[in-house]
Amino acid sequence: MALRNLKYYVRAISQNRNAAVLQQIQFEANTDDPTDADLAAGRLHYKDGVGFRGYTGSQWITFGSGGTGSNNWDDIYANDKTLTIDSTTLTFALTHATNDGLTITGSAGSSGDCIQITNSGSGNDIQGTSNTWAVTKAGAATLVSIAGCDSLTAAANLVLEATGAGTISVGATSTGAIDIGTGGGAVTLASAVTCSSSLTVATGITNSDGLVDLIDNSNAASTLRVTNDTQSTYGNASDAGMIVFRSETISTGALLHLTLDETNLAGGAYLRCWGQDAGAAVFSIKEYGATVIAGTAAGTAVLTLTLGDLVVEDSDASKFESEDGTTTLLTLDNKAGVIADNSAVLLVDAGGAVASGGNALRVAFTGAAAAGAILAEFLPDAGSLGVKVDGGGLATDVALYVDADPTAVGLAYLHSDAVMANNHAILEIDHATGASASGSNLFRIYEAATPNAGAIMFEMDVQKDCAAVYIDSDSATNDAFTLTGQGAIATTKTMLRVSNTGTPAAADSYLAVFDYSGITATNNPVAVRMLGVGTAQTLEIVHTTGAGANNKGVLSVTTSGATAAGGSVLRVTGTGTPAAATSYLLDFDYSGATMTNNPVTMYLNSGSSTGAAVYVTGSGAGYSLATYMTGTGATGVQWFTEHTSTGSAADNDVVFSLLLGGLSDTDVARQYGAIKVTAIDVSNETEDAKLDLQVMVAGTLTSLLYVQSSTAGATTMACAAAASTFTGSAAGTAAITVTNGDISLSAGKFISTTTADIYGLDVTVNKATATQGVAVFTNASATSAKAVLELEQADLDQPYMKFSGSTAVTSANAGANGDVPAQVVGYLLVDVDGTNRKIPYYAS
Repeated sequence: MALRNLKYYVRAISQNRNAAVLQQIQFEANTDDPTDADLAAGRLHYKDGVGFRGYTGSQWITFGSGGTGSNNWDDIYANDKTLTIDSTTLTFALTHATNDGLTITGSAGSSGDCIQITNSGSGNDIQGTSNTWAVTKAGAATLVSIAGCDSLTAAANLVLEATGAGTISVGATSTGAIDIGTGGGAVTLASAVTCSSSLTVATGITNSDGLVDLIDNSNAASTLRVTNDTQSTYGNASDAGMIVFRSETISTGALLHLTLDETNLAGGAYLRCWGQDAGAAVFSIKEYGATVIAGTAAGTAVLTLTLGDLVVEDSDASKFESEDGTTTLLTLDNKAGVIADNSAVLLVDAGGAVASGGNALRVAFTGAAAAGAILAEFLPDAGSLGVKVDGGGLATDVALYVDADPTAVGLAYLHSDAVMANNHAILEIDHATGASASGSNLFRIYEAATPNAGAIMFEMDVQKDCAAVYIDSDSATNDAFTLTGQGAIATTKTMLRVSNTGTPAAADSYLAVFDYSGITATNNPVAVRMLGVGTAQTLEIVHTTGAGANNKGVLSVTTSGATAAGGSVLRVTGTGTPAAATSYLLDFDYSGATMTNNPVTMYLNSGSSTGAAVYVTGSGAGYSLATYMTGTGATGVQWFTEHTSTGSAADNDVVFSLLLGGLSDTDVARQYGAIKVTAIDVSNETEDAKLDLQVMVAGTLTSLLYVQSSTAGATTMACAAAASTFTGSAAGTAAITVTNGDISLSAGKFISTTTADIYGLDVTVNKATATQGVAVFTNASATSAKAVLELEQADLDQPYMKFSGSTAVTSANAGANGDVPAQVVGYLLVDVDGTNRKIPYYAS
C-alpha cells in the first residue's frame, strides 16, 4: 500500500487512545520510485529489491544497510541540512542514565558558533524546565542561580535586582574578599547598609545625607578607630585636621555630643587623650564634667585662654593645688595688654547672696608662716592706686573690714618713709561725689565692747609743730563738727573734754577757740548755742484748750521764705535709742475726741505741686507704711482715693496711679511696677473702668494683666505676659478652673510636660442627652497637608490608642450573615459623615 495509508493508520491510533494497537505495518511492493506527480501523496515508500526509500527534495535515498541508501546521520546531513518542523515539536527523549541527551562539539579549527539561534517569532530562544529559567530572543536570561561564573561583564550598565522584598546577597557563603568599585567608579548606597563584620575603605567614604549609625556589641574591641601614621604637618590650617567636624548652620545644637550613663559610669570618662610615650592619659573629661590635665612640669602652661572669660558657677570648692612650693601656683599675666576702664586682670564677683562670714575673696595662711611672711602684696606702678575698695553697691555693710588680734599686732598699720608732698597724706578719706545721708559718717570709730577704765577711743600723738586735728567743712547746710552721745553721762564725765597738760607758751594761748570774727555779722549769728532738755521732761511749746478757727492750728509753723533743698518747715529728729517698738517720733492722736462729725485725723494739702504729697523713706527692714484698723465690722482696712476735677472729667482719665520705683545699678531712679485705674467711660451711672497691673520689661513699664469693663457692660481680663506660670498644689489637681465659658487659643497650643503618673490631657464630660461628642478636632483649612489628629508613641511595645468601655459590635453580630473572618474578634463603631461605620480589630 502507499505510504499515505500508513500515515492515516498512525494518526487514527494517536487520536483514539482506546483503539486496538497496530500489530503490523505492511507496504506494497513497488518496482519503481514514485514520479514527481506522486510526491504530493508522500515522500516515503518501499521499493522492491532496494528497501525503504525517502525523498530529500532533490533525490531519493535508501534507508538501511543495503543498496545505495544512507545508513548514518552524516549521510543524511550531507543530503539535507535543513529540518523544517511544521507541527508539534522535535523531541529528543533521554531514557538512559549514563550519558548526556545531546552533545554538540566544535573542532579546534572551527570559528563558527556551536549553536546559532535565529528567532523571528514571539517566543523565547530557550525555555528551561517547568518554566523556571529562560533566555529571550533579546538576550535577557531568567535564571534561578548562576554557579561557577567567574566573571560577569555588562556591555553598558549592569543591574542586580530582586523582585519586591527579595534579598540580594553578594558573597553570602564565600570567604574571599569582595571588591566593589576597584576600577575607580563611585559607589552609591541609596538605602540602609548593614555590615556585620569589618569594613575596609582604601581612599574615603562620603555620606551626602542621612545618619551614619554604628551599633557594636563587642566589649573587647573598639567600635570606631581612625589610624593615620603618615600625617605630620597637615592640620595647621584653620579648617583642617586628621578628624574634622564642621558646620556653618548650628545655632542651639551641638557639634559633638557624647552621652554616658552616670549610674554605670565608675572611673570611666567622656573623653580621654592618651600620651603614647608617657603611657598615660594627658587630658580627661570624667563623670559630671570633672576635667584632669596632666601637664608637663611645674611652671608650664596647661590651660591658655586667648580671649574670653573663665567662669566657675555653683561650685562649693574651686581649688588650685600644688605640692611644689618653689614656683608660683597661679600667675595671671596680661602680657602688657591695655586694661580698659572697669576691666581687670583678675575680677572676683560674688554674684549670688553671700552669707554672713562669706567672702568674695579670701587670702589665708593655713600653714606655719615665718616672720616677715606677706599674706598679700600689691606693687603699684608710679601714679597708680595701690589698693582700691569700691563699696558703691553696699548699703548695709562696710566696704573694707580688717580683723586682727590687737594683743599682738595693730589692727591696721600705715607706714611711709617718704616725704609727704602738699595736699597728700598717709591716710586720706575722700568722699568726692554723692550726697551724704543724714547720720552718715566720713570717719567713724565704734567701740562695741566695754572698755576698761582709761581706755582711749581715739589718740593722735603729734611730735612736731603742726595742727593735731584740722577740720575744714562747708557748714552752709550741715554742721562742721557734731558730737553725739547716746548713753547716760556719769558723774564727772563729759560729752566733750578738752585738756592740755603742758605749760602754755603765752598768756594769749587758748584751750578752745570758737571764732566767728572772719565773717560779716550782718545777721548777728550766734557763735555757740547749746540746747538740752531732761529725759523726764516734756518740751511743750504751745498749749491751748480752745478750738482752732478755720485755717488755724493749735500748733502752727509757717515760713514765707524759700525752702532750701533738703530743708524743712518742720523737722522732728530723734537720735536716741527708742525705749520700745511702740515709741513714736511723731504721734497724731484723735482717740480721745468724740467722733460725732467723723473728723479727719491728718490732712495734707500739697497744692499744685507735682511732687509727692507724702514722702516716706527708711533704711531698715520694717514697713515703709503700715495702716491698722481696730474698729469692729467686716470691712477691714480701707484706703480711699478720689480724683476729682469738677467739670473736666473725661473718658480715659487715670483716676489712680500707684508707682513702685527703685534704683538701677547706676543709681538711676526707675519705675519697676505700677497699679493704675482708668475711667474708660465717665458717663453718669453707666461708668466703665479698667484696673491695670504693670511691671518693668526690658526697661519699659509694660501692662501684663488688666481687668476692664467694656462699654457694653461685659467684663474682660487680659494677660499680656509672654508666659504665665501657675504653680498649683500638686500634680493632677486643678490650678485653673473655669466655671462657665471657653478657653480660646488664637495662636499657640496646649503643652503638657508632666512626669507624674497622670493624663497629660484629661477631658471628662457628662453629656447623656447631648447631640455632640466629648471632644472635636477640626482643621478649618481646605488645603492643609496635615492630619487632623497626630499620634506619636516612643514606646513601640505600647499601643497608639486605647479604647475603654463596652465593645460596640462583636464578631457574633457584625454582619447579617455572620460572615466575619476568623481573625476578627470585634468591631469599633464610628460615625463617618453621619453614617455609622465598623472598624474591625484583631486579637493581640
